[in-house]
Amino acid sequence: MDFPRSIRDKAPVTPTPPRTSSHEHHDLFKSLGLNVELHPEASAELPAVVTQLIAWYSDEARAAEAKVFSLTGHQKPPREVLTKWVGRALPPDAEGDALITYAADALYIAGDHGASASSPQLLGVEAGDAALYLLRSHGQRKQVRGDGWLPATLYSPDTEAALGGIFRFEGCTRAFSEHASGCEDCLSALEAWDFEHGLPEGFEKFRRVPVRAARRAPVDEGEPEEGVAIFIPRPPEQPDKPKAWWKFW
Repeated sequence: MDFPRSIRDKAPVTPTPPRTSSHEHHDLFKSLGLNVELHPEASAELPAVVTQLIAWYSDEARAAEAKVFSLTGHQKPPREVLTKWVGRALPPDAEGDALITYAADALYIAGDHGASASSPQLLGVEAGDAALYLLRSHGQRKQVRGDGWLPATLYSPDTEAALGGIFRFEGCTRAFSEHASGCEDCLSALEAWDFEHGLPEGFEKFRRVPVRAARRAPVDEGEPEEGVAIFIPRPPEQPDKPKAWWKFW
């Protein structure tokens, strides 16, 4: 986005690219393919740099080239961008954070149960009520001292658990449900979990075998009567060997 210098000067001015004096932040964003300059007088604080990045990539053309988009406040996620990144239509009733999470889940599933583990993921960096969203490989994330792993993953922890064969109560996400119905690996994992633990709420529709019948409760025969002798027969004794009828003189 270009701005005029003043009312009289109509020539556009290109905003200054984001700057940071932190070598660690500079290296991180450069490795992510983002336009950040290292400047000794710039801020070394991560939120300040992210805020600059969000403003810099608010230009749609610039954002499209870098495969990112930025949102501020209550802006709606760009459905057309996410549709292009995921590679298929997204649920028309999913909006806001639900749309972001669905897209992140779909991309994560494609990478974890797809043809390539290096498939790009939907990642994000936040600064207050604004955020920068990136289409990047999971391996491009970096652990930054004091700031944790950046960018952050945006897929649901329930989706990650289900793909790993752990099915949580009320943890059947929409993207996983759509995927699992046609994935033999997921169906086999669901069957094994059902046999061991029973499928929790939300996963019952994937049950492929009937629920095992409960064992019959033991019959209560009451208290044993007192003073009743119990006869236990002894095994028959061996008969005596016959005596010899002969004798030597």
